[in-house]
Amino acid sequence: MDIRDLRLLVVDDSESMRRVIRSVLSRLGLDNVDEAQDGVQGLRLFKLVHYHLVVTDLYMPNLDGMELLEAIRALPGREMTPVLMVSGQLTERNLREALDLGVDGFVAKPFVEAPLVEKVTRLLLMPLKRKAAEAATTDFEVGLMGGISQRGLA
Repeated sequence: MDIRDLRLLVVDDSESMRRVIRSVLSRLGLDNVDEAQDGVQGLRLFKLVHYHLVVTDLYMPNLDGMELLEAIRALPGREMTPVLMVSGQLTERNLREALDLGVDGFVAKPFVEAPLVEKVTRLLLMPLKRKAAEAATTDFEVGLMGGISQRGLA
């Protein structure tokens, strides 16, 4: 898959924060980015489009980041979409709650570019590594089974 084919969703009630995140993503070559100003709009877009990563603020009006994360994890076939949460008010309690809901990473606001780049890169590579590992396992099993049947063991 080409990096230009990856689709991302940035959900934050702050237009300036969405712009900053989008700018960082653009420098990584990730220009296929949709934006939502709250969790309601984000969830609506998420249900319509297959995203490879969601970057969401924790505190937003209407539907916050935790509720959005919970809704994403409840959607069959889409529950494994990586979700990165950003917040200027991360506490031990909401970190624990987000982890329990299945968040894939956190970035504290205000943030410097490096942690966001590292986490976005890791989360986008995770599914590709998983697919490669599954393909390698399948190739190994097919090779192993072929070898076994050739020796009359199957």
